[in-house]
Amino acid sequence: MLASPDATLAAEPPMAGMPRLSTVAAPAQAPAFPSDTASAQTPSVADTPTTARIRERGRILLGYRQSAVPFSYVDANDQPMGLAWALCERIVTSLRQEMAMPELRITPVRVIEQMRGPLVKGDAIDIDCAPSTVTASRGQ
Repeated sequence: MLASPDATLAAEPPMAGMPRLSTVAAPAQAPAFPSDTASAQTPSVADTPTTARIRERGRILLGYRQSAVPFSYVDANDQPMGLAWALCERIVTSLRQEMAMPELRITPVRVIEQMRGPLVKGDAIDIDCAPSTVTASRGQ
């Protein structure tokens, strides 16, 4: 007798200590949202106070941490690198296009973990290009 795939899902765990696999199937398709409401809720890049400051300065201030490998760190030439830094560079590339500012310069700003929030709130950096965990206090 051949077992159906569903019968395997409800079976005992394949290895001792492993959880049983759920028999609940994922929805076949994500719910669709009307396209006009999604665009109405998302402000354009030119409408934000941060982009107004960036446009006025002609540069964007990107905060990075020196030793949060592999997300944010410095190389042998003391230049920022890492996964979070690379994402920020991609954001800047998009901002250059959306803001029609091909000469938008990046100014790296070294920050310490405890000061990242206050620096963003105080407009000392525009984007924090370092790893962040989600906490209740940050959610507020």
